[in-house]
Amino acid sequence: MSRIQSQGFWNTIFSYTGAAIGVVNLIFLYPFYLNTDEIGLIRILTSVSILYAQVASLGFNSAILRFFPHYRTRQGAGFPAAVLVLTLAGFLVATFIALLFRPVVESVYLESSALFVRYYPWLIPLSLFVMLFSLAESFLRALYKTVASLFLREVLLRLLTTFGVVAIIAGWFTFEWFMVWYIAIHGIILILLLVGLIREQAIRFNWVPGFFRYRRIKKVMQYGLVSLFAGATSSFITIIDSLMIGAYLTLDDVGIYSIAFFMGSVIAIPARGISRIAVPMVAEAWKKNRPDKIAVLYARTSLLHFAIGLFILTGILINLQAVFTFLPDAFAAGALVVFWIGTGHLIDITGGINGYILITSRRYHNDLLFNLAFIALSVVTNLLLIPVYGISGAAMASALSYLGINAIRTVYIWRAFSMHPFNRTYLKVALPLLAAGFAAGWIPLTGIPALADILYRSILFTVLAVGLGYVTGVSRLLQTALAELKGAEY
Repeated sequence: MSRIQSQGFWNTIFSYTGAAIGVVNLIFLYPFYLNTDEIGLIRILTSVSILYAQVASLGFNSAILRFFPHYRTRQGAGFPAAVLVLTLAGFLVATFIALLFRPVVESVYLESSALFVRYYPWLIPLSLFVMLFSLAESFLRALYKTVASLFLREVLLRLLTTFGVVAIIAGWFTFEWFMVWYIAIHGIILILLLVGLIREQAIRFNWVPGFFRYRRIKKVMQYGLVSLFAGATSSFITIIDSLMIGAYLTLDDVGIYSIAFFMGSVIAIPARGISRIAVPMVAEAWKKNRPDKIAVLYARTSLLHFAIGLFILTGILINLQAVFTFLPDAFAAGALVVFWIGTGHLIDITGGINGYILITSRRYHNDLLFNLAFIALSVVTNLLLIPVYGISGAAMASALSYLGINAIRTVYIWRAFSMHPFNRTYLKVALPLLAAGFAAGWIPLTGIPALADILYRSILFTVLAVGLGYVTGVSRLLQTALAELKGAEY
């Protein structure tokens, strides 16, 4: 089994195991044992901590993937230790900024989202754990080792979160103690990952003062700072909707939105599993001046992402009405959110690895400009749509923003590097899936339990999709794409 297939397989297994645990947490536990504003708080704290960590890391998450191959032969030649020192310094600066702007946060959110204001200082330890985990994960990704970190973040973290909710149900935890537990378990998975990283013989945190020679550190820092702005804008993009809902509506609306957002974002899980392996290969291909390898990775990841994503999104939408019967009535407002978030993520993953191609290329600085345009588009569309359509408007804004940024990146990569993934094959893949989805969703079912309805429609949709895919030759196209993706490995 190839490297992409092997690690991609385990990444997908752990991703979907984590998604299943997430379903239990977000569908069957959170709505019934946490208040909607408490769910919203978890969403905002988690989202903001990712941005906080991205800023504090000074862009080294991307710099590790770009430069570590050059230092790998001598166990890092001081690179890992330099990253640790510089990012800890960056975290101190980011923390000072976060505390400096605390009065501004209070003025914006005190009336609509008071719980967020109360827990705002808790962002500091949470963000530190997130930052260090992300850096350790980047080193492992540079070594083509992606499974352990995914298991810790997607499976173990969610299992430990489940325990925290169970502790609330049992009366062992108040919500405040649950939040203590929630931050602590981020520290637990960090420690476990650091132990695994230190045990890797390919990396040593040895101090090499010579690493800080001006020419060497200038090149790394220059790339890191550009990546910082690009990465920070990317992270900010993922939380604009929640932040603006919290400011314009309430933290309760953020809670409802977060449940629906999770349902719609499930389609991106397989794409993340494949991309985690493909990205370091893109960096390696640029190093070896092999754009033909990148073109293959680009085209095949895009087609596979589209096929898998459309299959999952269609399956979710035909079962959406039955799924919402399991939730309290207040969450019914999230139905349209699922559709728009799912559509936005389908657009994004169909872009394949366009963002990674750009940020690992010699024109990486342009990605910052594109992300700034993405932020501007997101802010404007949220400002226009949230007051009119509420949380559905935020989801529509997200879908429109994904469409805009992927169109810009695709055209730019096509013009700059003469590669793009799109052709009529996408239509040939879409038609059988949409036909199967229409047939399975159209059949009226009355008088049966919601769970039976979901199982019946899901099985019928899968059988029809596979059958039509075989008859139309789509299955052969996807098998060929997977084989070509395997052939792009080193």
